Amino acid sequence: MANQDDLDEFINDLGRIGGVEDTIEVYARGTPKYESAVVHRFPNGIREVTRFVVEPGSEIGLCGLLKSGGHISIPKINPPNKGILISLQRFNHIAYDKEKKTLDVGAGVIWKDVYEYLETFVSDSSDHAPGVVGGDPLVGVSGWLLGGGYSLLTNRFGLGIDNVIRFRILLPDGKGVCNISSDTKGHLDLFKALKGGGHNFGIITQFTLRVHDRAKRLIQTDYTLSKKYPIVRSGAVKDWLVTFIDKMPPEATAVAAFRHDLRDGKVESYIPFCVWWTGDSSHQFQIPDVSDLFRNVTEKKDLAQFSAQSSISLAPDLFRDVTEKRDLAQFSAQSSISLAPDLFRDVTEKRDLAQFFFSGSDGVKSSSLQSQSPRSMSLAEAYEAFSLRNLPVSLETLQSDSHFVHLNASSEIKKKSIGALLQSSVFAEDVFIALTNRNSLTVFTAGNKKVVMESPPDLRGRMACIMVTTYTGTLINAAKEQAENLSLLMEEKKGIRVSYEIWPFHKNAFNGVKQEDSAWPHEEGKVFGPLVGWFEWSGKDNDKYWLEQISNSLRVLHQVALKENCTTEDLPMYLNITLEDTSVKDIYRDHYEELKLLRRVYDPNDVMGLAAGFVIDAKRGGN
Repeated sequence: MANQDDLDEFINDLGRIGGVEDTIEVYARGTPKYESAVVHRFPNGIREVTRFVVEPGSEIGLCGLLKSGGHISIPKINPPNKGILISLQRFNHIAYDKEKKTLDVGAGVIWKDVYEYLETFVSDSSDHAPGVVGGDPLVGVSGWLLGGGYSLLTNRFGLGIDNVIRFRILLPDGKGVCNISSDTKGHLDLFKALKGGGHNFGIITQFTLRVHDRAKRLIQTDYTLSKKYPIVRSGAVKDWLVTFIDKMPPEATAVAAFRHDLRDGKVESYIPFCVWWTGDSSHQFQIPDVSDLFRNVTEKKDLAQFSAQSSISLAPDLFRDVTEKRDLAQFSAQSSISLAPDLFRDVTEKRDLAQFFFSGSDGVKSSSLQSQSPRSMSLAEAYEAFSLRNLPVSLETLQSDSHFVHLNASSEIKKKSIGALLQSSVFAEDVFIALTNRNSLTVFTAGNKKVVMESPPDLRGRMACIMVTTYTGTLINAAKEQAENLSLLMEEKKGIRVSYEIWPFHKNAFNGVKQEDSAWPHEEGKVFGPLVGWFEWSGKDNDKYWLEQISNSLRVLHQVALKENCTTEDLPMYLNITLEDTSVKDIYRDHYEELKLLRRVYDPNDVMGLAAGFVIDAKRGGN
């Protein structure tokens, strides 16, 4: 049985290995590559517990703490100063098999690299393109897949784990590296256990994913592309979401959040809102008209108020004396500003005027995306737009010539894609060394990409969730209220962001899935997903306070969801974004005891038990 003495000896060995073995790089605390490797979306003191970073260049028999993309909150990193982080950055290969329609992806790859790679196979002669069920561009493939994987394409193709057809795994029992699939003789149980089983059964070095034919271009209405609505429109957003859930086709995806950011000492509140159509662009479909969000804009002052509170300027002063269409045309003729009055020929009410500015359409009321002059984008662009909702308050990209460009999240940042920001932030090693003492910079490194984000000193944070089967107006209101309640604490307790996100999934999202197909329980006809909370603050001294507040808030939402029949007591928690005090049994539910038995079979010495995270206890009578 592995124990702490074994780990101590291993740490001592690592100090001697560095620089000797060609296939292993060992970085000690304080070195530039160590600082790059330990960066995490929510640092939470990871440097305090990680003594060495080990970066293998090939499949070798190492065990410890895994990191591929660095986005999951890792619980139970213990004891202090004894941690080893195994960074898989050099496992960054990607290979597409057109005939088999499969994609091999190394465990050190981030999703952005996957999407950009697949775009090279898009043909002008075809209306379709290869696509995979994946996560946010800056998220690592490995952690996202091993935890489950909710995606923009989940409504059509299921979870990420439902689309893995083979794992390449380094087993901890000394049997070496092997490929595990549903066809692997004698290992079907392990294949299923790896689908949602986290890092409990070994070190995964490669995933083989199912590739789907998808529409070459995703459709997104101009007026819902990463738009920010004022919080006063929350009632309209709620009504729209409830209607959308009732009528949602599997090709449509909608996400809205009640978000509060502390900027320049003041809380800014707004609702990021996005809608996508992932099906054939020639297909006629109906979704609730987003212009309904303006149904209460019945007076000029409301229109001006909306403009002032939104990210889209409606130039309210221009409309001070505009009371009818003819006045609008007259105003244009008499002013030096051309408003092209012919465009307003069919604008009969002020809410239509607002719709015009939002959609760029000619006052058309139809909710068909085709009649609304939709914008199309690649899958990579769609995921990038989706990720904008999770960017921090400010971001700096570092150019190769050491030129800094500061982007404010409320203005310039929405005009640039994640891909463009990433591309401009690849920099030379000597430049990085000069930055290691800049406490305000957080360097994300995954695969062969680096991103430099400006953040407050000692940035802390968590993602968290409750699991729900659907949403009602009451539950959506509760999420809004809980976000507002937490936002009131931000100034005093160094809060940076509070957000609750509404992301409904189609009732057929799990079609074809059986309960016994994976470690993480989910099955056809019983769809559920996370109501996501995102929380950031500054200062380790505030950790306990914020974690208590977050837990209390989640309990309130869970009780509301129970009363609204939007959840049950036995839904499995989502490993990727659950709080660290979550019981491992609550993640795997009825599958837990069987998974414990498998741990004893494939890891008899409990090697993976040394790793941090949600470890399935291989000991008898464990958690």
